[in-house]
Amino acid sequence: MRVSEPSSAAASFSRELQDGAERLATAGFKLEIYTDHNVDALPSAISDALGKITREALNNMEQFGDSGEPAEVTVSAGEHRIAVAFRNVTGQDEPAGSRPERRGSSGCGTVPRPSAALWRPACRTATGR
Repeated sequence: MRVSEPSSAAASFSRELQDGAERLATAGFKLEIYTDHNVDALPSAISDALGKITREALNNMEQFGDSGEPAEVTVSAGEHRIAVAFRNVTGQDEPAGSRPERRGSSGCGTVPRPSAALWRPACRTATGR
């Protein structure tokens, strides 16, 4: 998938996906982004909220993830919902007790409704090794 350069500051989800992918590549991750939706076409309130969630999730992946394992972001949208899943397992080369045990890295957040209607968040989680 190719995420296009956002046309405005309101398209933060697209920008955060692109910036995060570049940052993770620099850190040695091979991030795959899958989507069935044009992320640039989201309403600005949804895009802004997902941008913040994405920034935090990819920061966590970079900090706690294992760059030797697959990393992915999956965006799935329907008429009235959008789901974003972040997947990677945590690094295994750190000494025991150096940080709390984690079973995997995934993320989800709620998205504000721009009106009384239609968009509601969905979440998927992943388990580690």
